[in-house]
Amino acid sequence: MVTNRLLKQGGRHMGKKQLVEWILEHQSGYEELAREIWERPETAYEESFASGLLGSVLEREGFRVRREIGGIPTAFVAEYGTGGPILGILGEYDALPGLSQKVSAVREPVSPDGPGHGCGHHLLGTAGVEAAVALKHRLDAEGLAGTIRYYGCPAEEVLSGKNVHGARGRLRRPGCGLDLASRQPEYAMEHPYLGADLRRASLPRTDSPCGRGSPSGSERPGCRGADEHRRELLAGTCA
Repeated sequence: MVTNRLLKQGGRHMGKKQLVEWILEHQSGYEELAREIWERPETAYEESFASGLLGSVLEREGFRVRREIGGIPTAFVAEYGTGGPILGILGEYDALPGLSQKVSAVREPVSPDGPGHGCGHHLLGTAGVEAAVALKHRLDAEGLAGTIRYYGCPAEEVLSGKNVHGARGRLRRPGCGLDLASRQPEYAMEHPYLGADLRRASLPRTDSPCGRGSPSGSERPGCRGADEHRRELLAGTCA
């Protein structure tokens, strides 16, 4: 497994204990980061605050950040290190419409019919950033080769954000990718994808990867149609 190669090089193991200790030591700062995104929920392709905040954190940690991947303002890639193996971490940060909610165990919308993080993407995007930064510090501390790559994926709730990276070839080189699931405890795990499997992690859907069509594939005024935009994106010709 690529993760094993990254954690063990030249007979040396990356310190997993030190990774966990770093994460726990910095937990409160990342909890506050997640809280900020929770309080500023943004729906698909409108995640300017969340993507900007997460990208800035990675940039301050020395990651090379490329923004507006595929012409999408809220899609970005952040990379640290050189050479292989390459470990990709998928991050999501979009909210859902109509799920506005205070921090409460009962239904208490902040604004009626406003957006909210019903699927916990304020946590998923932030957890991926903390994982990437923790790995970066261990690479530096132990002088290990390898590249950490964080994929900022917008619009996961309309099933198209990862297509932006896949269609631009951004998912072809990682030997391993990690996604996070926060459902029932038995499903709360890291999902490893190897090679081509990572490229297939997001399949074409009826929604528009350009954000110009509705999630159901219906057209909006002035839109040539979601399916056409999807074909153009996958062909690399989407405007």
